[in-house]
Amino acid sequence: MTGSGQWTYSGEIARVGAEGAVTLVDEQSFCLASANGDILRASSHGLFVFDNRFLSELRLTIDGRPVETLGVSSEDPSGATFVGRPESVPEADRGEGRLLVFRRRRVGRGLLEEIVIRSHDPVNRTHHVELEVDADFADMFAVKERRVHRRGPSLHSFEPDGLHFSARRDGIQLETRVTSSEPAASSPGRLSWTVELAPRGEWALTIGVRVAVDGVDIEPRPQCGGAPEPHHELGVTVVPDLVAELDTDHSTLGRAVRRGGADLRALLLTDPSHPDDPVVAAGAPWFMTLFGRDALITSLMTMVVDTTLAVGVLRTLARLQGHARVAETEEEPGRILHEIRFHDRPSFAMAEGTVYFGTADATPLFVVLLGELHRWGVPEEVVDELLPAADLALEWIVRIGDRDGDGYVEYERATPHGLANQGWKDAWDALRHPDGTFAEGPIALCEVQAYCYAAFIARAEIAEHRRDLPTATRWREQAANLAEAFRRDFWVDRSADGTPGFVAFALDGVKRQVETVTSNMGHCLGWGLLTPEQEADVAAHLVATPLHSGWGLRTMASTMGAYDPVSYHCGSVWPHDTAFVAWRLRRAGFTDASVHLVESLLGVSDHFGGRLPELLAGVSRAELPTPAVYPTSCLPQAWAAASPLLAVRTLLGLEPDVPNGVVHLDPVLPDGCTRLRLHHTPVGTLSVETVGGSWGVGVPSVVAEGLPDGCVVQAARPETLT
Repeated sequence: MTGSGQWTYSGEIARVGAEGAVTLVDEQSFCLASANGDILRASSHGLFVFDNRFLSELRLTIDGRPVETLGVSSEDPSGATFVGRPESVPEADRGEGRLLVFRRRRVGRGLLEEIVIRSHDPVNRTHHVELEVDADFADMFAVKERRVHRRGPSLHSFEPDGLHFSARRDGIQLETRVTSSEPAASSPGRLSWTVELAPRGEWALTIGVRVAVDGVDIEPRPQCGGAPEPHHELGVTVVPDLVAELDTDHSTLGRAVRRGGADLRALLLTDPSHPDDPVVAAGAPWFMTLFGRDALITSLMTMVVDTTLAVGVLRTLARLQGHARVAETEEEPGRILHEIRFHDRPSFAMAEGTVYFGTADATPLFVVLLGELHRWGVPEEVVDELLPAADLALEWIVRIGDRDGDGYVEYERATPHGLANQGWKDAWDALRHPDGTFAEGPIALCEVQAYCYAAFIARAEIAEHRRDLPTATRWREQAANLAEAFRRDFWVDRSADGTPGFVAFALDGVKRQVETVTSNMGHCLGWGLLTPEQEADVAAHLVATPLHSGWGLRTMASTMGAYDPVSYHCGSVWPHDTAFVAWRLRRAGFTDASVHLVESLLGVSDHFGGRLPELLAGVSRAELPTPAVYPTSCLPQAWAAASPLLAVRTLLGLEPDVPNGVVHLDPVLPDGCTRLRLHHTPVGTLSVETVGGSWGVGVPSVVAEGLPDGCVVQAARPETLT
């Protein structure tokens, strides 16, 4: 399939953060540019639509000089204002060029930029303004992986109001039109203007960029010919309110929730064939498309403020669920997709993309998310609609995902083009034994079995609510059998040397434990899969120095042979992983450890203006008092942006069971927080207040308003699922 090298690439990817790039995103289109607004062809910069770079150069010069950066402001994730001035000239010429330059840019299936040049010169002057423009139509993955080799020049033509670029790539005709609101002198790859500026005068120009694929013109959201419009509203009937109405005196938590909500809205995608079902892209810049696992976990995290996204994600994934066995895409009946790519297709319809299914965890997570929706009290007709897809997913788990009949879901790629590792740690080098040697497949990951257990329980609960006892009994028995086997096969007993035991990272192809200490075992807590004693041992590992960097959980303990704090999955810190484990620790009753992890996440967000990056380097807080940036981290990234919302749920101890008339609340507050009020959750408005400014001091008072009919608050955590 087109672009199949993306699954197996193992080299360095373009270091967006290290280049100081500004990222603007809008659905499946995004733009990377330097801090002065220039798009430079020698970098990873560009305007990308449909996984192709439709604009590879947009460089502004004034009187032959580039613009130096004075500042950049992002009004929202799809727009920014760049402020600068022409670069300095020799002392003798300082009287010239006293100019201020504003570039107001907006992205949305194209690009719109307003350039304003303002004179602070005491005399009239004439200036030469030039834009160097190019479109190389490079594949996004080639740009990401730094392997762009221009396949011959694009065709250029001049039009009355701008430039036209075109090229055929893999039999597809790609086109870019760059238009100008002011008449320009055109030459190959250049637009230029002669500008007369009086003292305090200014000159304005609007540049529009439109793209076309195989003769289909893609209508941009921002239109050339006027000022940039405010950020568009998504074309859906119901837009999730992911900017939660959180009232708290903890400024760091409040800022993290607001910024995360804004980032999530920027990452929302709509399928024009199903405009009422929003989904979420995994992250910018390289993952602006639907990923099954990422969308499911993000939806689970955002449940505390809105269930609309979860419903949209489940409906979309159900429509695209596997039906046949196709080795090249790893499709199997009942399997939930890994990701969609468009590869030159002139459509934003999900069903028209290339679907790849190589993931072991999205399928059980589909059922887990439906179970969560059921517990949060979504209408019965929504559960009815999605239940057939959930049952197909469960059949995949027990009949296809379990490849050797031992009760565990394993993965082994079916094509050389597929992902070698198919859990959330899907880097090529993620699966390692303690001595650093690679684990050979098929691989059964510990957290995948936990998700399967939770899926079995979720389906049983739905059946019990509907008095379908045979179905409930089947899945309860399946869960019990899995728990018994898991405690035997995955548990690494360290009682002989007096240290806590732990859950093995995985079982390898000969059913040998991969005894590497990783954060994955934290995903196994609080479901009922482990005994209370085993959970206590796991919790001890999760707060110990080898795994906990002080900024969150390392993916791999620093005592392991393959540990590298600047590897993607062998020692880095992923905020979503830390947030998820904090939630599971709280669910299992380990409040101190849970709050400790939440506070470490808030500390990270403080260093990034409220935003959580995709991942950090695993350098410890003791070694470096600020989080160490991971150079290829996505910003924004969906499950990182959603992590503060899951942290709020964790602090509230919020576990609804609406079908049984109970909303469980067991709140704690982090240091420095005495008030937390969350408006308009799916189960009402929830308020917590305490005296003393610390979760360890005082007894929080709880007020719940607008609960679902027949529901009462139970101020204690529910029993672990069994």
